[in-house]
Amino acid sequence: DIAFIVEMDTKILEDIVHLLQDVQWLYNFPVTQIFTRNVIYQMPGDWREALTELPIDELNLIPQCKSQDYWPTSLQSFLERCKRLSLQQLVLHQYGPSTAALTHTSHTLQLPQEFSRGMSLKKRHEVSALLSLMKNLSESTQSSHVLDVGSGIGYIDSLLHHSLKLTVFGAESEDKNVRSANNRHQQLSGKCEGVRHFTWTLADDEVTIEKAKQVILELIHLNENCTCQHKKSCSLSSNASENLLMTVDNEPETEVSSINRDNAETVVPADVCQPHSSAILLGLHACADLSPVMIKIFKECPQVSSLVLLSCCYHKIHPANIPKNSLGNESNYCDGSDPYMKVETSFEKVCCDTTEREGSIANEVSFVNFPMSAALRNMLNQNDFNMSVFGLRLAAQESGLRWRQQTSEDHENHKKNVAYRGLLEVFCIREGFTLRKLRRRCVRKSQFEGFSDYIKNVTMNYEFISSDGAVHIARGNEKNVPLEDTILSFQRGESNKINYDENTFKSMDSTSCQDHNISATGEVLNITQDYIKNALDKCYEEFQHLFPLIEPITGLQLALQPVMEALVYVDRLVYLKESGYTNVWLEKVFDAEVSPRSVALIVVR
Repeated sequence: DIAFIVEMDTKILEDIVHLLQDVQWLYNFPVTQIFTRNVIYQMPGDWREALTELPIDELNLIPQCKSQDYWPTSLQSFLERCKRLSLQQLVLHQYGPSTAALTHTSHTLQLPQEFSRGMSLKKRHEVSALLSLMKNLSESTQSSHVLDVGSGIGYIDSLLHHSLKLTVFGAESEDKNVRSANNRHQQLSGKCEGVRHFTWTLADDEVTIEKAKQVILELIHLNENCTCQHKKSCSLSSNASENLLMTVDNEPETEVSSINRDNAETVVPADVCQPHSSAILLGLHACADLSPVMIKIFKECPQVSSLVLLSCCYHKIHPANIPKNSLGNESNYCDGSDPYMKVETSFEKVCCDTTEREGSIANEVSFVNFPMSAALRNMLNQNDFNMSVFGLRLAAQESGLRWRQQTSEDHENHKKNVAYRGLLEVFCIREGFTLRKLRRRCVRKSQFEGFSDYIKNVTMNYEFISSDGAVHIARGNEKNVPLEDTILSFQRGESNKINYDENTFKSMDSTSCQDHNISATGEVLNITQDYIKNALDKCYEEFQHLFPLIEPITGLQLALQPVMEALVYVDRLVYLKESGYTNVWLEKVFDAEVSPRSVALIVVR
């Protein structure tokens, strides 16, 4: 049986890898470079012919992997493979909870009004559904304690204690969230000690593992004095409680009774551990590397009975050969959405930090925590295939379920966003410019009905940085406008020219415009709004015949999205199986239309 299971897992991973290899052109690029990377012409010709000028009812069905009889056989086969290997299908037919395994009931629990105050509809849905799952899991494992990693402001934690009588520690990296969580709990439950929040940023190292062991021991041996309406028995004597040690940054300092409301982190001596005490490890929207870290904590902490993990932001998993401190610190908590996931806002990311980071690591060999399983790692090596950050970004995209409701106006707006931003990218690469935003939201959908409006807003809200580091802000150059009003900013700086493949523009007219001021040495002295408008208008004329295929390409990406996400989840599931855990499964917890990251990885020790 074990050999058969391993064979099935390997076959599923292999099928996914082969599918992704076949359509790398579809996902392995930033959307801003849809024209500069010649993406549309990499699509098979018969696909282009079939998908041009689709009726909206057919277009809206693409993310659901529904094809038309008149489409090419290869396109229909692609969509069939996407459906069979999607995360939803694998949860339903392959990796879902068996009849012998724990599964929560389909209904969600009603939330008390005072505890749901301040929650969005999405958060209410998540908390209610997760509460039902945790109820059954705590009953099945006889665990009465929960360590919630990335607890935010503690919505789920207060209800785990109030409704399920569980003792909860909430670990959160943001001090302001910890303060809000503790204040909120105090308003709801007074001085009740059944829920405690503290500041802790988990890292992928042995120090974090050791600290997790101590925190979990403190949790399951907590001498709780619950002062709310739900009295619970204590599992630790007062003498043992008095011996707890407080640690800050993993260094022991002084004796305290427990984790206090000043965010101190506490530990308990290992010799007071009772063998039947256990805790559930919970991660809701565990971002990037936090999910693999929590899996490692589960493996190393025998007092953790089970793990419930809903992951997100896979594209932020750390690259293997870039120093960790070069990318800054990630918060433990994520709300499950990524503002850069939505293509509608992608036109704002003109050479911003995230795009430059992704571009620099797009073709890296590996990531620190992906793949986790030996099975997938060996398979990628055998097929000489590496996942890019763009593939992992697609895995973290919103699902295509909402696409069914898209109107013609919705599609038109989205097409404009992608096309206009793509044309701006063509201009920047051809002319050797990078852009720097002058404000957070530079171009809003409401600010452009057509391309002329878009150009006007771009020239008003971005600095244009030439290859030599000169900075320009373009303005109109109408008659009688002084030069100093036309060129508002000019300064020297470090060169910041965009990098691109010389073969990128083989199919393009790469002649540069000659109507801006150039010194005898070839130095660009200034650019104007008219110059940019003329250059962008030429780009528009050159690429507008490709605009009708933007929406079909987006639909194909959305059909592939759940396959990408399945690869991440199955890799982690197989890793746990390789580590000796057999009671592990994937379970749909949320409605994907409400909360896109809707599937949980669950393992019971």
